[in-house]
Amino acid sequence: MSCTGITVKQATLAVVSNSLGRTTFPIHRIYCIGRNYRDHSIEMGHDPDREPPFFFQKPADAAVDTAVTNTVAPLGNSSSSKRCIIPYPPLTSSLHYEAELVVAIGKEALCIEPHEALSHVFGYAVGADLTRRDLQNEAKKTRQALGCRKGV
Repeated sequence: MSCTGITVKQATLAVVSNSLGRTTFPIHRIYCIGRNYRDHSIEMGHDPDREPPFFFQKPADAAVDTAVTNTVAPLGNSSSSKRCIIPYPPLTSSLHYEAELVVAIGKEALCIEPHEALSHVFGYAVGADLTRRDLQNEAKKTRQALGCRKGV
């Protein structure tokens, strides 16, 4: 889509599909679960026995498809290599990362039975969750939403 020199590109993610193998999946929404990993919950100062996991969303453009690469020449080397470059986000001095399982949902659903859930999965990917931890901690103190801290 193009409008007065501005190009808006559909966010995509490389996934492994049960039926198609490796393919590209369009991202429309990102749903996340917080405090679902006990050890990390304790590390962050929470009691997983008293505080249940919670759900939140990230903007679709918070995802960077690492299968899309940039050609760069490493310092001191004239030959180029392919790698994904994710710029360090502004306004933070404490960027944390976590590995995540990404599940691409390929079929609309509402109130399905647990045994039906896997029939709605399009495929899987590995993700890296980046969090501006210093901004997240400040937001917790003032009870602000996680938005710009999680949607790096």
